[in-house]
Amino acid sequence: MPDDDDLRGDVAGDSAAMAAAVEAADPEAPGSGTAGPEAGDPSSDYDSPWKEALERYFEPFMALLWPALHPRIDWARPLRFLDKELQQIVRDAGSGRRHADKLVQVSTHEHGARLVLVHVEVEGRGGKGFAARMYRYYSRLRDVHPDAVIETLAVLTRRRRGPATMVHRDRGLSSTMEFRFGVVHLAGWLDRWPALEAAAGRNPFAVVVMAQLLAHHEGAPLAAGRLRGKIRLTRMLYGYGYDRQDVLELYRLIDWMIALSPDDETRFVAAGEQLEKEQTMAFVLTAERVGERKGRALGIQEGLREGMEKGLEKGQHAGQQALLRRQLSRRFGPLPSWVESRIAQAGPDELLEWADRVLDAPGLEGVFEPKR
Repeated sequence: MPDDDDLRGDVAGDSAAMAAAVEAADPEAPGSGTAGPEAGDPSSDYDSPWKEALERYFEPFMALLWPALHPRIDWARPLRFLDKELQQIVRDAGSGRRHADKLVQVSTHEHGARLVLVHVEVEGRGGKGFAARMYRYYSRLRDVHPDAVIETLAVLTRRRRGPATMVHRDRGLSSTMEFRFGVVHLAGWLDRWPALEAAAGRNPFAVVVMAQLLAHHEGAPLAAGRLRGKIRLTRMLYGYGYDRQDVLELYRLIDWMIALSPDDETRFVAAGEQLEKEQTMAFVLTAERVGERKGRALGIQEGLREGMEKGLEKGQHAGQQALLRRQLSRRFGPLPSWVESRIAQAGPDELLEWADRVLDAPGLEGVFEPKR
């Protein structure tokens, strides 16, 4: 694709140099000895909340993390989120483990009616093979949309620093293919926390970024510990002046990203009740969520109990039907269709009554005669 059609800036980089620079500069990079949360830690599951945040706040996301590209997109025209198409491309590209991602069709001021696609991938550290995987996605998109403008962007949530561009190269005997894409090292905002707080007053995606950082850095730099960090971020959220719908949505994303232990959850509810007394907007979110969680748990238990009871009842009913058919067949021979129909439609009480009549009835009709 010609350079003048490419939304990317020309940032120099090399795959080997980039990897070396990241390992040397980022204390949280793989091999540095710093362990992140376990895979089973709820706070490490950023897939679903990030997908929702990208879909709801895609323009603020671009404004905060890719300010050079943001003004080149015509935000007055509607966006299209191509999730189903991306899922198919990902399957075809053999991606392995899935991460949060979005494929968005946008319009730009410079490309007119030409198709413009923005692919965003969110991952923790972007380890070995990440750049190659991003190239596979790009290549599949290019196969499907040969004339489109395709922009590829990556957010690495655990990295604090590193090159602004990743490169994948494929060298042949006399030719080289090179694929570059932009990268944001999200944890770098920890060094610019005051600027992030200031941005959050006008950009809701800054709140999402703060929640992500607090989840993975134990509440720093707001306070020591995830609980205190979450309480302070929630308090800050109510001071930004967002409308109720955004407050509800952002709170839900904060709550989703910053998981707490059961004990801390109880303390957070108490803090929410105190916050409710201080704010003109009622703080009902925490209590609603906790009540919903308890209700869901009780509902699951009740559903299981009800399902078992219904399953037993259904099994007993089927057993009654099978036993009656066997008794009738041994006494009267092959059963006509009208008998099968009566048995299929009968309730438990009727089946028992008919079974009692099998030995004494003179014929099939006698078994099914109405009770006198």
